[in-house]
Amino acid sequence: MGKTSNRFLSAVKAREPKWGAVSSTLFFELCPLPLCVTRARDGLIIAFNDAFVNLANMSRDDLLKTNTMAFGVWRDESARLDFVDNVVKDEDQSSIIVDKNKDGVFSYYKIRSAPIVVNMEQAIISCLSEATEEVVTRSRCERTAKRFEELSDAMRDCYFCCDISGRFTDLNIAMCMLLGYSENELLSLTFNDILSSGRYWRDIETLYAQTYNLVYAETIEQEWLKKDRTVAHIEVCLFVLKNGKGEPSGFWGVARETSAYSASEKTSKHGLYSDQLTELPNRAWLTERLNRMIRRSRIAKEKIAILLVDIHRFRLVNDAYGYGFGDAALKELANLTDSLLRTTDLLARFDGDKFMVVVGSQPIERGVLSVLRRFLKMFGEPIAIRNQKIKLSARIGIGVFPADGEDVESLIKRVEETLSKIVIKNESVFRFVSDELDAKVHDRFHVEKMLSNAILSDQIIARYQPINAFLPDGAYYIVGAEAYARWSQPTGELSPNHFMEIADELGASAGIDRKIYEIALGDLSEWIKNGLEIKITINLSQGSLEDSTFAKWAIALAKSRNIDPKMICFDARYNSLVCDKQSVYKTVSELCAAGFDFCADDFGEETSLLSRLKKLGVSAVKVAPKRLRFIKEEGYNSLQSIKMSARSIGLELRVAGIEDESLERKANEAGAQLRQGFLYAKAMSAEEIVKYAREQRLK
Repeated sequence: MGKTSNRFLSAVKAREPKWGAVSSTLFFELCPLPLCVTRARDGLIIAFNDAFVNLANMSRDDLLKTNTMAFGVWRDESARLDFVDNVVKDEDQSSIIVDKNKDGVFSYYKIRSAPIVVNMEQAIISCLSEATEEVVTRSRCERTAKRFEELSDAMRDCYFCCDISGRFTDLNIAMCMLLGYSENELLSLTFNDILSSGRYWRDIETLYAQTYNLVYAETIEQEWLKKDRTVAHIEVCLFVLKNGKGEPSGFWGVARETSAYSASEKTSKHGLYSDQLTELPNRAWLTERLNRMIRRSRIAKEKIAILLVDIHRFRLVNDAYGYGFGDAALKELANLTDSLLRTTDLLARFDGDKFMVVVGSQPIERGVLSVLRRFLKMFGEPIAIRNQKIKLSARIGIGVFPADGEDVESLIKRVEETLSKIVIKNESVFRFVSDELDAKVHDRFHVEKMLSNAILSDQIIARYQPINAFLPDGAYYIVGAEAYARWSQPTGELSPNHFMEIADELGASAGIDRKIYEIALGDLSEWIKNGLEIKITINLSQGSLEDSTFAKWAIALAKSRNIDPKMICFDARYNSLVCDKQSVYKTVSELCAAGFDFCADDFGEETSLLSRLKKLGVSAVKVAPKRLRFIKEEGYNSLQSIKMSARSIGLELRVAGIEDESLERKANEAGAQLRQGFLYAKAMSAEEIVKYAREQRLK
């Protein structure tokens, strides 16, 4: 840390009685490296120099009100406390690499720290220096190499690392032994060179897509080509690497050869475990794999679903076009089915004109729904076979382990029994072994079909819940209204809880957002004409945040209606806003730059995220005290502490979901001024909002 900072440490360790005298010493103030002193118990910053002010990009007053969590050095409180424990224990913490998120861009810093005592209280003095990409990479490689050296020695697993293009950058000896290449030979190849089929590269594309959604990698299956061109069946777990901007920069994985290889090695490509016509795995292979998956699922207490797909009256195709055409049709169906499935799904030719799909990804119900949608869409359109288009339909029987069978034989038997009960006319039909689950999924598909039609018609309408500002004497008045989507049906109106999740899965949520925004702008214009000028809040889904055209469209529409952007606030879940996805950052930045406000909804996590939200352009956070009641005290914050932290960095607090007097008391104790909830008013029409505001004025 340099001679000057050593003098500073010596002075502080000597427990100089007055902190002010020490902090004002010339060497501390003029040190070119950022220096700060924090309290060990809560991370509160109690002293710093000019270089640290520039690093934090905050005012001196704000720095003294916050802690190291607030400007993103630590990902969470436990990471900071672990660091403090090491400093106190070791008396001189060695350099570590941390990343600091600033305006959506990650910068890397090396921190050296030492324990000190200030005013008889334990504290930490730290010196921060920006780390070059070389230092960061070397640090990562050292940690990674050590971790996987131990892992591979213990488990004999293959370890490899690739850059963004798939070129190998690191690997262990087990990888060389498996594939038969030398280390130098593999380092001159790409990951694509060892894949038996180009479709396995979809695993990498899926991995990159998951980077921004915080989805953990799953163990998947691939086929790798050895140097002698034989095929190895591999189970591999892939993980993404990120660069300084939080974007994918490569991937690494741990892999092992499965027992399926040793069995298939004894046969030819079209032997015991392969179907000769379609080149898909056959029933014998599927049964073996299912047995292994069920053994693993019993331990993990997870579900597995199987879908038995029977091509309806396929013999008529053979009779009409000949068996050669029928074989070509089965091949095409195999290829189409394989292309529409995810890499985590298993596909095999079960028997004759039957195929089986195994879904093991969790949650299982969502995985089955995803596969079913693809099947129904595929069979809903003519399929091109040898320059002819034919319309096929299918019966699909579905069973779930362990509810519908505790072993492979009983599970398949019950699915076959269910399949035999299906009556089909023209359209493809599915049925679950469980009557309850069958009714639930059929209702779901019915809702999906109706929702698609509702978005194109006028069935999606807007309702508004008043946002009230409270005075110290308990009186309140309306200052805004939050727009909610409602689905108008003959039996009544459905709330977003009943259909927005379905809309998200269908990719229709962004369309609903646009519909509500257009309606709300029209209603807002009418309110202004009637002398009611209140801010309107519009909810945005993840689909809208990631839509590169939404911001420009929203800005242009408001301008065409002569609506001041300051009259509009967009509301989005806080975890959608801090997902580090560039498309989200771009949308929010464009809207904020145009004058729109942003509110982070469903807040309640560590207050360290407040600073990130503020830098993104968010002006308010919304908290539901009902949600806070079910969060453990440790590591989280009360409504009052959230308000204090938000106010300290200039964020407004809105309290939503106040449904009873006990929740209102929480808002009163926290001194929250902006509130909404059923206790004050339920969602109402645009005309009722005007009436509600007039009644308040008469009180």
